[in-house]
Amino acid sequence: SKDDASDHFLLLHDGEPVGTIRWWCIPSSHAGATYGKLGRLAVLKSHRGTGAGKLLVLALEKQLASGEGKAGLKARGLEEVLVVANSQCYAEG
Repeated sequence: SKDDASDHFLLLHDGEPVGTIRWWCIPSSHAGATYGKLGRLAVLKSHRGTGAGKLLVLALEKQLASGEGKAGLKARGLEEVLVVANSQCYAEG
């Protein structure tokens, strides 16, 4: 399943979950670049506008660049990874 092959992140504030994001490395390539899907990005309403979503995306970028995690391992050795994101609302900021 996608979840078994994905990296999941959970953002905590004072020990309580406030946001999450998932990265799934799509098992094919486009124009010579591996690509993956950023998905399930969600932040509790009470923490929106605080930069929580940005922190989650930055943590995901760091994971990919490090070559760690399920998605990072698949992207290891590549200079570029294309990110695909579908959203129900527009990202701001």
